[in-house]
Amino acid sequence: MSQYILVDTWNGEGYSESNATIIEADNIQKAVEVAVDRANEACQNNGTVRVFNGNTAQYTIGDDNGAYHILPYEGQYGVCIFPDVNNFTTLPSRESYLQAMNNSLADKEVDADDREETKEEEQGCIHTSAGCEIFMKLNAFDDLEFDEDGDGVEFEIWKSKITGVRYKVPISIERDFSNMEKV
Repeated sequence: MSQYILVDTWNGEGYSESNATIIEADNIQKAVEVAVDRANEACQNNGTVRVFNGNTAQYTIGDDNGAYHILPYEGQYGVCIFPDVNNFTTLPSRESYLQAMNNSLADKEVDADDREETKEEEQGCIHTSAGCEIFMKLNAFDDLEFDEDGDGVEFEIWKSKITGVRYKVPISIERDFSNMEKV
């Protein structure tokens, strides 16, 4: 079973609830079937659904439209969703994610409270002069499994079950003297 990113973009009422999640499917066609099912649920038999580019289920309800996009999950750190235009971009690393988010937060149109909350949470909905941008971190650590001890003191090696990429993960020891016992 493979993992895919399912990105939900919607430009109608409630657009700021656009989101992304990781799903599992046997192959890309099965993942697109999930996208089509979600689009049909969103329409509630009150709109039209069509698949294009082989990975997107687009739906229309009245004057509004949305889409469920599918792409392989390959360890991407997060996404930035642009619901105004039913589009998104993936951000491969924490560094690129934070850089893109901070660039958007620098926009003069961003509300000060939204700016602080988004900085603190490292994700959220930002209204810029260019439109709405939703930054979401993907749960990139669920697919990691312990691989080897590393040096056993400062780091361990963990490996992605999906991509096979290995990561050096710092470890720390916290001493709890308030619960110590005589031996």
